[in-house]
Amino acid sequence: MPVAATRLAPLGIRVVHDEGAIDNVDQVERPPRGRLAFRDAAFDVVINRHEAFAAEEVFRVLRSGGRFITQQADSAGGDAGELIGLPPRSGRLFDRSFATAQLEAAGFVVHEGADAIETITFADVGAFAWYLRMVPWSVPAFTIDEHRPALERLHESGVPIVVRGLRFWLTATKETR
Repeated sequence: MPVAATRLAPLGIRVVHDEGAIDNVDQVERPPRGRLAFRDAAFDVVINRHEAFAAEEVFRVLRSGGRFITQQADSAGGDAGELIGLPPRSGRLFDRSFATAQLEAAGFVVHEGADAIETITFADVGAFAWYLRMVPWSVPAFTIDEHRPALERLHESGVPIVVRGLRFWLTATKETR
């Protein structure tokens, strides 16, 4: 935050920190926490990438006719976990249909959206292990010590490691009432 604030201040942009929303799937059982630190109808556009959001709060801070654009990682997680021997994820998953339902329940009209598969190729197992540690939502249970045998197997295969991740995007508007 301090780096962003320092770099954006000369451009007249104020950086505002908030506590963040709880994961979207957890909002079914727990109410989203906290209000965004902006007045009602403050923005024409809200853009969100790879972060949880409270649909009601985004709706509140958008002007009538305002647009919400989001790009997300599907919580099914792709196949990185399977490459190290973990079973596919189960339980409630955050995907495009789940996000669409949340936005519509908050009052948005969802106009566009699509699913995609992102492919990342790692030349060596060290880069793959670093990725799993730095992007913990891809495989939440990952540790090098616990998954060392699988990492060694991938290393010994001598082929690049190809990981597919599920992604989606949506655009929605706060319609004039």
